This record gives sequence, structure tokens and C-alpha cells, in this order.
Amino acid sequence: MIEGACRHLVEDRMGRTGARWSTADAEAILRPFYARIKVAVAWLVGAESRLVFEHRLDAGEWRPIGTCSDEAEARIPSFDAVPLNITAWWMPSEESSP
Repeated sequence: MIEGACRHLVEDRMGRTGARWSTADAEAILRPFYARIKVAVAWLVGAESRLVFEHRLDAGEWRPIGTCSDEAEARIPSFDAVPLNITAWWMPSEESSP
């Protein structure tokens, strides 16, 4: 449900001719939206930086609670019972290409 709502929000805001998408744009659009619909925890995934930033909504403000990098067994704080293979999320880097 939330993913579908976000998809429509992003398409509406960013689907215009000449629109560009950046991490700052995503955060400016999605953080207030997530807060409004009371999403408690959000992961912001930086594909270029190969980082996952976790934030928790606390009294209407987003607070950073964890960052994971290019790890085979990441333990993201709100989901730490299960290790996540973040390395598998990324496209191969140019350095690792033959």
C-alpha cells in the first residue's frame, strides 16, 4: 500500500518533462510524506554511495538510527534479527567488472 502511494507521489512530482531525480529530491518529497502517513522507520538507499541509512520518526522529526555500507551481513537496527546481504543489492561496480 505504502509503496504504491509513494510510486504515485513520485510519478506526479518527478514524471514531468525535464525532471531530474536526486537523493535530496527524494528526501524532500518522501520524508514529509512518510511522516504524514505515520511510517515509523524509513530506509534511504543510496545506490551510488552503496549505503543504507535508517531513520526513525520521533515526535514528527526523522532521527538517524543507523547506517550500513556494502556489507555481506548487515544488521540494520530495526531489522537486526536477520542479517541482510546488502552487497547483493547493488549493480557491479566498474572496478569489479572484467
